[in-house]
Amino acid sequence: MNFFEHQEQAQRKTVYLVFLFAIAIISMILAIYAVVAIVIYIESQTGQWLFSPEILSIVAFNVLLIVGLGSGTKILQLRGGGKVVASSLGARLVHPGTHDKLERQLLNVVEEMAIASGNSIPPVYIMDRESGINAFAAGFTVNDAIIGVTKGCLTELERDELQGVIAHEFSHIIYGDMRLNLYLIGVLQGILLIHIIGRQILYMISNGPRVNRKKQGLIIIASIAILAIGYIGFICGRMIKSAISRQREFLADASAVQLTRNPQGLANALRKIGDLRDGSQIRTPRAEEASHLFFGEAISSFDSRLFATHPPLTERIERLENLPAGTLQGDVPPPAQERTAALESPETPGISGLQGGLQGGLQSGLQETTIHVDLASIVEEIGNTDSAHLNYAQSLLGQLPERIKTALTGDRGCRAIIYGLFLNSQNREIRQKQIAHLKATEPSEILNRLWQIVVCFEHLNPRYRLPLIDLTIPVLRHLSTDHYQHLSQQLQTLINTGGKLSLSEYTLQAVLFHRLAPHFHPYHPSKPPSTNETWNDCLVVLSGLAKVGHKDKQKAIEAFQSGLQRLRGASSKTLPNQLSPVNLSSIRRSLKRLMNTTPKVKQRIVDACAHTVLYDREVNLKQAELLRTIIILLDCPIPPFLETL
Repeated sequence: MNFFEHQEQAQRKTVYLVFLFAIAIISMILAIYAVVAIVIYIESQTGQWLFSPEILSIVAFNVLLIVGLGSGTKILQLRGGGKVVASSLGARLVHPGTHDKLERQLLNVVEEMAIASGNSIPPVYIMDRESGINAFAAGFTVNDAIIGVTKGCLTELERDELQGVIAHEFSHIIYGDMRLNLYLIGVLQGILLIHIIGRQILYMISNGPRVNRKKQGLIIIASIAILAIGYIGFICGRMIKSAISRQREFLADASAVQLTRNPQGLANALRKIGDLRDGSQIRTPRAEEASHLFFGEAISSFDSRLFATHPPLTERIERLENLPAGTLQGDVPPPAQERTAALESPETPGISGLQGGLQGGLQSGLQETTIHVDLASIVEEIGNTDSAHLNYAQSLLGQLPERIKTALTGDRGCRAIIYGLFLNSQNREIRQKQIAHLKATEPSEILNRLWQIVVCFEHLNPRYRLPLIDLTIPVLRHLSTDHYQHLSQQLQTLINTGGKLSLSEYTLQAVLFHRLAPHFHPYHPSKPPSTNETWNDCLVVLSGLAKVGHKDKQKAIEAFQSGLQRLRGASSKTLPNQLSPVNLSSIRRSLKRLMNTTPKVKQRIVDACAHTVLYDREVNLKQAELLRTIIILLDCPIPPFLETL
């Protein structure tokens, strides 16, 4: 099952959730109506109220209003993304510049996983008061996702065990589980609200002024019934949550092993949960509503088996130890006891943990190296990360110069890196104008950082540009709104100084703000474009790719048509024999609309883009970067093209 099929499955589960939710609501309406009808019947001593469409309508309206307000309010609160969930659980944000060894190791592992999988590096949170071993991922999209771990995760796990846990959480980010998880929180909150209102009415009657004993008795009975019905609905909701969650944990375990090629690391982490007194328990009062988000079973109670959101530990461990032989292709890492390195030693991968120097990773110039990419594997590689990509990420992080590593730990250093990436390296006159502008508008500390790293950039392999953008994101998320807007304006000025937006500037700028925007502008789902709008936007994007990828006009048209033929409905259309007039701005607008298409449509679009760029089976670095950028802008996590190393 590829990335797009996983996404489709997540959407089907969301529809299934809505269906079950609707059944639960209808059952509650009928049950509450029965209670109200019986009370009215007893009060009136006639049978005329046993069935009344008017009373049923009133009950249905009020139940739907209460549940809708409860669910809607909760989901609205969660629009801020994963950080809202982390805050509600009492988790603390880890600053990217931390010097704590355990926190540094955690950040290094997260950075490796993000670069290997082609995801934005998520903010990392720690639940300092939780001694059990557990972790969670939360968010609506890959760009507003966060990863949280308990203190026990840091203190009890070896590096390869921690790596397995983090890989497990990344699979939830990649395959769209997070959004469904947040909707589950909202749905259950709405159902629980009926129970809460019943309890509140009972409290008010019990402590309020005395009224007619018969009427008061009937109201108390009705309140107790509504309280019970609401709680039964909540119990049903918990059962729905458990059923949806359990199977996905097996899939996440398997995906983690595919990435790390080390099932023992994950299995050992699960064993430690079983051996630890606190296991994977989460003690915060809000743990119940978020229990399905965690790596391990977060709640321990008498009914935990019935409502367990995770399979038994023994079953998960057994599956990991009995994986088919084909699952572990490639080099399998040595056992944990042979790989415990000092946390800050040169051998520990990550930004701060590596002293790798240049080691051949840096080359001068923007060479137009021809890259051979397997056309058939492009779609299959999306969301499908393996140990080769992880090795690439570790190597890349290890080869960064120390000055860049140091700059990546603070906001001024990261802003200097961004400015350095946008300085024109081909035209001295334009570069001087850009530098003059920065001198006039930036503080001396940023300028000093820029002068320190600009020498590194002169020799930096251009293949490192997109990963460097990703490495600045964790720090740049902490910018104030004013500083974020200033950064955006400065980059636009640097681009305008050059006269027009170049292809490399477009890829860097597009990825940077695609990653950053959700932090400053919370996620709001948009309506998918119509079939005609999708087709027209694809004409724009594929025309742009054909122009960039093929200098010969006829070859460009052939590549354009080759891509169009991969789109759904192309066989019933007359394919254009000319490229559409496009520029980078029109491509940007089209991609913004295409981002809201369904996973199945996105799969076709990505396939069409790949066939356009790789029409002659050869691509240079700029074309590969543009293709990867377009895939990223469609919110598809594409691992690095290893052929570009």
